[in-house]
Amino acid sequence: MAALMCVDIDLNSADEEAGDVEGGAGEEDSSKLSAAEIMRTEMRKVKEGWDDTRWLELEDLDIDDDMFVSLDLPDKCPNLLALSLCNNNLWDAEAVSKEVIRLKNLKALCLNNNPILEHSNSEAAIIQGCTGLEIRNSKFTSNYGEWALGFCGGIYDKDNAGCAHQRDRPLESVTSLDLSKRSIRNLMNKAFNPNEITSLCYLNLRGNPLDQNSLSDLLQLLKGFSCLHSLEVDIPGPLGESAAEIVEALPNLSLLNGVNTSKILESSKSVVDSMLQPGLPEWAAGEPLTDCVINAMWLYLMTY
Repeated sequence: MAALMCVDIDLNSADEEAGDVEGGAGEEDSSKLSAAEIMRTEMRKVKEGWDDTRWLELEDLDIDDDMFVSLDLPDKCPNLLALSLCNNNLWDAEAVSKEVIRLKNLKALCLNNNPILEHSNSEAAIIQGCTGLEIRNSKFTSNYGEWALGFCGGIYDKDNAGCAHQRDRPLESVTSLDLSKRSIRNLMNKAFNPNEITSLCYLNLRGNPLDQNSLSDLLQLLKGFSCLHSLEVDIPGPLGESAAEIVEALPNLSLLNGVNTSKILESSKSVVDSMLQPGLPEWAAGEPLTDCVINAMWLYLMTY
């Protein structure tokens, strides 16, 4: 989630207000003041009539456990939805967990590149009490729902983080949804529904195991998205081992992995992928040389 959030303020402002401090200890204090200054800026915005803080990135600030606790995020940002603490110096899972659990509306949390993640059980301990968390370290949790899908669909960002209680059917305007490499195991979700995402035209499911769903259930679910014309999936993968069979099961598709579905059906190829490396063409007896070359270009290079 390192790229998920961006606090739009000058991180050097704290240094300027605190004055010039020389030496190693001074540099450490400066980085901590930067984190504190971010919070003071957020609090000032709220007092001036801005919406309360819902999206906060505190990255590369050398925040340790004591500093994190002293920021008092649960009291200062009770409606926080997205928090990134990447590239800091957090070690104590218990201390971090106590603070994070108090953020009752938190939907997304990123702790990448902190010493705390070097311990296998730490991450689980931190998120165990965060029942509403939908994204952790850029991966979907088993509780993912409307907010996570809305983030991937471009609805929610630092300028519009949403709120704890969204309006009805907020995903109906989403036309493109990139869910690649989100560690999704179960696609059968209340929010991922044709009745909720009514305008979905493009969907990327690459890099997800989807191992909690059967092939038939996945195909039946995807068939319900009447506007879905472009799909990207792993082949072989959760949707089967044959591109032609996927296209036949989802007749509304016009593109599968960047390849025109009519070309797939004509060639009856099992595996097609615009991201594949060049491979050896398969020749058919009596097939004109020009057709052989063109088919090889479409089915292997995919860049013609």
